[in-house]
Amino acid sequence: SSVKRMLAYSTIAQMGFMMVQCGLGAFAASLLHIVAHSLYKAHAFLNSGNAPSQSFARRTKTSERPSLKQSVGGLLFIVVTTVAAYLSISMLIFGHGSSKPGGLLLGGILCLSLVMWGWHFSISRAVSTRLVGVVGTTTLCLLYLSCYEMLATVVTTAIPAVHDVDTSFLSYAVVFAVFGSLCAVALTIDSGRHLHRIEGLRIHALNGFYIDACYRRVFAAWIRE
Repeated sequence: SSVKRMLAYSTIAQMGFMMVQCGLGAFAASLLHIVAHSLYKAHAFLNSGNAPSQSFARRTKTSERPSLKQSVGGLLFIVVTTVAAYLSISMLIFGHGSSKPGGLLLGGILCLSLVMWGWHFSISRAVSTRLVGVVGTTTLCLLYLSCYEMLATVVTTAIPAVHDVDTSFLSYAVVFAVFGSLCAVALTIDSGRHLHRIEGLRIHALNGFYIDACYRRVFAAWIRE
């Protein structure tokens, strides 16, 4: 419920994701991410005063929850649309491939984020609303890849060349599974289903899954010494 706390959590999460990008050797993608997040955070701070009214308007609009058939059908529709848009744009226009540093993993995470955004349009029964989702998803994908390509061209001489990053398929799969799980939780919350189970998970998450408490208990004696 605290806007400042949510913004702080968002900043911490984005810093962690940028560290993942740097670890994969995708320095241009990390630089693009920090620029885009800075613009978003400036807008979020300036717009934070409108959060209560916007939240109320959103709840009023979506008071009727989608059925299970709508939710699953909309999810399948937007997943196919997003993957097709990403592959078409990245391969045919920009020629991106798996040789890009972290390209396979970061491309999958980009698709997850576009799926989360486009799902709200794809569950609608109106064809026009679904069309807005398809066009919006494709446009966002094109915009991101265009910005990445331009930024990579500008900073190509300023960042170190990445030849071989020692990453296995298992490490990619674990990271993608984590992001996929977060996406599934977010979509479950938006669909309004199983909220009683999610509420319990939220309480544990707010307490950092008690990692800090375990850390203090283990190292408290060393700190006192």
